[in-house]
Amino acid sequence: MRCERCQQNLATVHVTHIHNGEKVEHHLCEQCTKETEQLTMDTPISFQSFLKGLLGMTMEGSPQFGKYQSQTQSHTACPVCGMTYREFAKVGKFGCAVCYQTFGERLDPIFKSLHGSSTHEGKQPQKTTQELRIKREIVKLKKLLSEAVDHEEFEQAVKLRDKIRELEKGE
Repeated sequence: MRCERCQQNLATVHVTHIHNGEKVEHHLCEQCTKETEQLTMDTPISFQSFLKGLLGMTMEGSPQFGKYQSQTQSHTACPVCGMTYREFAKVGKFGCAVCYQTFGERLDPIFKSLHGSSTHEGKQPQKTTQELRIKREIVKLKKLLSEAVDHEEFEQAVKLRDKIRELEKGE
C-alpha cells in the first residue's frame, strides 16, 4: 500500500482514530509521518499516562474489573512507603518494591487484560516452542496430580498420570 500523502513510498505507519463517531484511518510512509507528526501527535503518551488511564478505569469499576472495585476503594497502604492504591492510580508509579506485593492481586486483572496473562513467559525460539510447551504442561499436570492424590481423588489422579505418560512418550 502506498503512502496516502506522497503517493510514492510504501505506507509503513497506520493510524486509526475516531473523529465525530467515525473511524478514520491514515496510511503514511515514515517520512510523511515525521513531517506531520506535530499535527497529529500534540503530546507523546508516556507509560505512566497510559497506566494512569487504565487504573482510572479500574477505580471507576469498569465491568472488566468490577469485582475489584470494592478492594480498590479500601485504604490498604504499603507497609514500607505508606502509598495507597488510590495514590498509585493517580501517579502511575509505585513508591517502592513492596508495593508490587501489597497491591499484586489488584494488578493481575490489569496485566491479564493487557497481555492475556499475569505471568511473563518471554519469547522462545520457534523450534523449541512445542517442546517447551509440552514440558510446561507436564509440570502443571504433575502439580495437579499431587493435589488430586492429597485430596484422595484417585480417579482424577489416574487420568492425570495417564496424560503425563502420554506426553512423556511423545517428547
